[in-house]
Amino acid sequence: NNAVIGDTEVTTFVPAISASKNLGWEMTRQFDFGMDFGFLDNRISLEIDYYYKKTTDLLLAKELPYQTGYSSILENVGSTKNQGFEFALSTVNIDNKDFKWNTNLSLAFNRNKVVDLGGKEFLENGRGSRLIVGEPVGTFFGVKYLGTWKENEIPADSKHRPGDPKFEDLDNNDLIDVYDGQIIGNAEPKFYGGINNEFTYKRLTCSLFFDFSYGNDIYDLYGRLMETGFNSNLYGRHRNRWTEDNPNGYYPRAGSAYTHIYDTYAGGNVNGGNTLYVHDGSFLRLKNLNIQYDIPLKNRKIIKSLQVYGTATNLFTLTSYFGFSPDVDADNSSSTRVGFDENAYPQSRTYLLGAKIRF
Repeated sequence: NNAVIGDTEVTTFVPAISASKNLGWEMTRQFDFGMDFGFLDNRISLEIDYYYKKTTDLLLAKELPYQTGYSSILENVGSTKNQGFEFALSTVNIDNKDFKWNTNLSLAFNRNKVVDLGGKEFLENGRGSRLIVGEPVGTFFGVKYLGTWKENEIPADSKHRPGDPKFEDLDNNDLIDVYDGQIIGNAEPKFYGGINNEFTYKRLTCSLFFDFSYGNDIYDLYGRLMETGFNSNLYGRHRNRWTEDNPNGYYPRAGSAYTHIYDTYAGGNVNGGNTLYVHDGSFLRLKNLNIQYDIPLKNRKIIKSLQVYGTATNLFTLTSYFGFSPDVDADNSSSTRVGFDENAYPQSRTYLLGAKIRF
């Protein structure tokens, strides 16, 4: 900070967090077991790996009483565990003189769980996220969006109007707050991986690599603006919002989303969120396409071989997610806040032409 002492402006120092003298390394113990198989003279090969990993002494912010002058202190508390299977399958599908086809598939299943949080049942983990004992890291937490209030649904003593956003009120007190929070999604996929197919016809080779993820959710942090229209545009799906001419509209009437979402627990200004921001993040993407041709040479005294090739990346993505990319991690500096999108810049589609010359 800056301050004036006498007639002189000086730079001052204010500690932001309390020092912790007992910090140590996080510790991980891991067990791995794997098997390799080969069939039909290794035309089919399979690798199976199992792992179990437990991490203890996690570095987490532990809450402090406010009279200390600080809200938290960094300490080694808590533990998590990860376990899963990884499969790698390689096949030679066709192996003729003029035509060959090979396939490589990788598939991973990971399950993680919070085991301990220093004696607490949960820790708030920023907007839309909570670390909960017994649940995976990457659990989204908030309230459940149920559409809009219809005129015949509003109780006589309620403050709601037709077209206001409707949330699941777990304690039935006509107030949406942290006590109505529940698990609303999970950033961890059920499985993910990639598949590569390579085709060779005489001197022409073509390879296609797809990557994919299935069963993971994405939390749209930018939705806090784009679902309410606060100093921003609105998502196009709000054309189906509630109006007097569209009383069954799923999205809130104009203006009500800011009052009942943006500046409330459901909007996320105090770590909350809602299912309106949670979307299916499953995708299948053509990550890389490569075509190469080996040019025949009559005289190899100077040039031994010559190949020309073309490569394209990120040609298309099949997904129901409407953001720029389903493969996002807005808070990549945090290992506990995963699966968040904050208007991430889209992955570029690139084209490359080249030649390989060997003398």
